[in-house]
This record gives sequence, structure tokens and C-alpha cells, in this order.
Amino acid sequence: MTWWKRIRERLGEPRTQRLGTEVAVRTDVGCAREENEDSVLFVRPQQASLLASRGVLAVVADGMGGANTGEIASQIACQTISERYFASHGSPGSALSAAYAAANRRIFALATEQPECHGMGTTAAALALVGSSAWFANVGDSRIYLVRDGGLHQLSQDDSLVAQMVRDGVLTAEQARDHQDRNILVRALGTRHELKLGREPATLQCRPGDHFLLCSDGLHDLVSDPEIVAAAMGDVGAEADRFIEIAKGRGGPDNISLVLIAVSRPPALSQALETRTLEPRAPETREVLIG
Repeated sequence: MTWWKRIRERLGEPRTQRLGTEVAVRTDVGCAREENEDSVLFVRPQQASLLASRGVLAVVADGMGGANTGEIASQIACQTISERYFASHGSPGSALSAAYAAANRRIFALATEQPECHGMGTTAAALALVGSSAWFANVGDSRIYLVRDGGLHQLSQDDSLVAQMVRDGVLTAEQARDHQDRNILVRALGTRHELKLGREPATLQCRPGDHFLLCSDGLHDLVSDPEIVAAAMGDVGAEADRFIEIAKGRGGPDNISLVLIAVSRPPALSQALETRTLEPRAPETREVLIG
């Protein structure tokens, strides 16, 4: 049985329904770095047809390459994934695949053309909530978690040397947690001409009460699984701040970034229609990009 089939069996498949979201976006330089090479993005389309077909999108990217190039790579990743995802046709999964490929090409081209950008790259964890479905993909070791019914499920699969050793049975999960090579990546955006995802974008059905956490390793390296479950279940803004506090309280040696999304039932149809009528005209998408 594959890793993803085991996750799906544990989660089950609830009935389909339209759901709402509450979102908090945070990034912090941490306690040791001078620059923040992380970028964080959340986009909620204002166009009704685009919201129906593509939903909302969250991305966390952790750049690498030194100087300012890691920051450049992570910003390109967030912007390109967003642009291409909302412009692509087909399923949300195929749109995510196309978006990752486009981001990889842009970062690699810049790293090749500009000597000061040579060797730059970035992780990228992306989650799209479309109706009652969650679609997700990742490259690198930025993670996507689901907190459901008091349990924590890591939906993403780390593209790191140590994680691969765990999957191959060379190391146990406990040995991997503090391994000296745990931050060595085997796959990242922009480091090679062609990108092959470790796993194609996957999907699951959401439930009211679900919480999704996208985060860089500056958070998940320092916060335990029980702490993630406890902190993710309250008010999203306060709990997002709490995640930053926990990581910085333990030294914050890396940049710390996250998007926390709480899934809820939408307002009553009459209330939603009234709210939509009162809204002023807005651009096609509204986005929050930090980094």
C-alpha cells in the first residue's frame, strides 16, 4: 500500500459540501538570520467563476542560495505558481503541476543568466481549496499538515536526503529527527532545468473543523506534533502568532513562515448574497505576498 493510500484510509472521505475559510499568513526573520529568504502567499479570487473553478491558493517558499538570491527565488516561486495556477485550464491538480513547472523554469533561467544568482533555488508547498476539496503539492522540505479530529497528518512528503533514507528503511523517523544532514534537499525549484515532482498533486475532501498548516522548516523543526495540534485549533490569527513565538523562543535559527487555514461552514446563502451585493468592484484576484 502506498504512503498516500494509507493517509486516505486514515482520513476517510466525507460527503461533498461547500466550505468557508479563515486564514492567517505570517513570516519572521527569526533570531539568527539577517535576511528573510522565505516568501508566503495567499490568494482569494474576487471573480466568482475563478473562485468556483480554482478556489483559494496558499504557498510557502523557503529560498536558498545565499545573499539575496534565496529571497528572489522564493518570491518568483510564489508569484509564478499563483499566476500560472489561476491561468491554467484542466483540473486543479494539473494546474498545480503546470504552475510548479513554470516556476522551476523561471528560477533556473535567472540562475543561469545572472552569475550572482547561480545556485539559487527554493522549496515550495502549495495548497488550493476548491469547494470542499483540498489539492496540494510540494517540492523540498516545506510542509503541509492537516489537523483533523485532534490528529495530525503530514500531507506533504519531504524531498530531503534524510527523509529518503527513512523511506528506504536506512533510518528510523526518530534517528532522522536530529540527523546532521536533515536539511540537505534532493529536489528543489530552480536547481535543474526540468522538474520532476516527487509525487503528483494529490487531493482530499475537507470537513468543517479541519485546519491546514503550511510552514517552512524554521517552524516544523522546532515545534512538536502535539504542539502543532494544540496551537492549530484556536483563533487562526492568535495561533499563527503563537507558532512564531514558540519557534523564536527556542532560538529561531532560521526564518519562520506559515499559512494557517481553518475550514468552516460558509454563511447562509442569503447572507452571502447580501454581502456580495455590498462589496465594491475589485481586481480579479486579491493576494497577500510576504517576502
